[in-house]
Amino acid sequence: CWLFEVLPQLNNILYDIEMELSESRPDELSFRCVRTVSDDVLVPKACALVHILLRQHQCITSASFSTTLMNSDHSKVVWETLPMNTGLEELTIQHDCNDNVEVIENLCSMRSLKKLCLNDLTIPEELVNRFVDMLSRLELRSIELINNELVGDEVLSTICKNAKYLQVLTYENGDLGRNAMTAVNELLQSDTCKVSNLSLCRLFQDEDDGVKFFQSLNENNTVKVLQLVACNLKGIAAKALGQFLKTNDMIVELALPLNQLDESTFFYLGEAVRRNKTIKKLDLKFNEYVAESCIPLLDSLSENNTLKEVRLNCQWNEVLANVVKDLNLHDRVYQAYAAQDVIPMCRSISARHAEIKSIDVMFTTDNYDDADLHKFFQALTTVSSLEYLRIHSSFEMRDSFIYELCTLLLCTSTLKTFILDTRELKDSSSTLLLNALAGNKTVLYFEMDTFYLSMGNVDAFLAMLSGNKTLRHIGLLSSNQAVLRKIADEIDSTLLTSIEFDLFAEDDDFEDEVFQIQEKLRANVATLSRTAEFLFDPKHKLTLEVEETLWTSTFEEYFRKSFESKDFAMLMRRAKNYICRNFFNLAGICNDIVVEGNMNYDCWFEICSYVRLNDVNFT
Repeated sequence: CWLFEVLPQLNNILYDIEMELSESRPDELSFRCVRTVSDDVLVPKACALVHILLRQHQCITSASFSTTLMNSDHSKVVWETLPMNTGLEELTIQHDCNDNVEVIENLCSMRSLKKLCLNDLTIPEELVNRFVDMLSRLELRSIELINNELVGDEVLSTICKNAKYLQVLTYENGDLGRNAMTAVNELLQSDTCKVSNLSLCRLFQDEDDGVKFFQSLNENNTVKVLQLVACNLKGIAAKALGQFLKTNDMIVELALPLNQLDESTFFYLGEAVRRNKTIKKLDLKFNEYVAESCIPLLDSLSENNTLKEVRLNCQWNEVLANVVKDLNLHDRVYQAYAAQDVIPMCRSISARHAEIKSIDVMFTTDNYDDADLHKFFQALTTVSSLEYLRIHSSFEMRDSFIYELCTLLLCTSTLKTFILDTRELKDSSSTLLLNALAGNKTVLYFEMDTFYLSMGNVDAFLAMLSGNKTLRHIGLLSSNQAVLRKIADEIDSTLLTSIEFDLFAEDDDFEDEVFQIQEKLRANVATLSRTAEFLFDPKHKLTLEVEETLWTSTFEEYFRKSFESKDFAMLMRRAKNYICRNFFNLAGICNDIVVEGNMNYDCWFEICSYVRLNDVNFT
């Protein structure tokens, strides 16, 4: 489609409603929200453009609409095109708008949706029946309805009765009645159920409902991720949960927020954990409970090697801290820690360094000893499979903390996600971190809240982008207009695909600078898409364009996430063989290699594993 050639010009208009059109997969486009500064005067023009694009281009397969568009008096022209686009398979609306009736009426006429996400939207009572009719007609793979104003059980009941293709079901709205409960149970018991990710809210009216739900879930063999929100898991419902978990071999992640868990619930969970061999993550945050109630659950971890992550409330508690210390569980139990917990935490990490893949630590005080901190980071360097690291501190990090972080970033060979939540860093500290990231060869996702760039460290930021060959995402970036102007002019990263901005200054207009930065990132996404296209169907004209990207871990991560069902290793072998067979032709030297007695194709394939097309120089 010719749209792919004019995306910069289109996005220059769409930015006025905080949106962009970006290539998501080969030959597919997506409307996405961006954080920028909208221009009220130009909003009608941008809404009209969205109307034209949705009406005429079936290559647009997904859309997420911004708050600016939702609140515009001109959004009606967008909603009326929803039924016209038969290519639109994914739709996300996350804000209430000026005319919910118009939105829902047109949404109900859509024909091709496979993924629907509605958050914080009012669905008028007079349109519920039309909404239900749409749900019964579409072949949805994923549906997420959160914090919407919905009346009755009919919506959830209809979803459950028309779940032939459904894999993800999230329904967290108002209170549910018995009809919805019955429909959920029947879905779970059905032989045709495909739901693997299930999240429900306020599902049980009493404890008996909980018993019936877990009995139904016990007959299910598809649900792997389960979240029950505000379901009041107490008494016989909690006991039924425990009995279910003892024998279940499907659930790998369980979250129970806002359930007012009591001592008996923790006891049943502890008994279940002793026998369960499949659950890997248990999230109990956002519950009110006495700290001592958790002890039976923590004790049970000594008899379970599968459960790697238990999340408790994020307040430091001396009783729990001592239990975690005595049982050596710092690497498995996530809560807030104080300075005296650092050395015991090191022992936990060292004891299981070969098993740990993620570490999430919250430091609440600044009275730790530098020597202890050094031991903590030394322990982290021994973790041979560490892929995820998040460190939260409620104080400004000392230089010693930053030095240790930098050493870790330079030494790691496995870390992919690095998140740092701290108070604003000094320019000198930020520069040190950026220099370390420039030398890092593994991190794909870096986020710091908030990451403020000034003229004092912008050169280090640009050098990092130039030197780093793996990073795909950076957030939350805050700065001023002059710094953003410099980044827009000089950014040359070829693999970075997204920067999440946090810009709230009233005096500066960031739109032009953010637009130019985002357009360069969008071009990087397009390169990843071209590389995927080459992998599916090797073509001479694409080889030189994508060769550098093809061999990166960034591309592998992008491909595996975008095309989960495809055999990446097999496709890479095929692409490598194609390049080897056509090396001289692709490099522009001659049509084929000359095979002599002492150099056959097998020998040439071995050579090509060390040589790239771009290594060929003509003199």
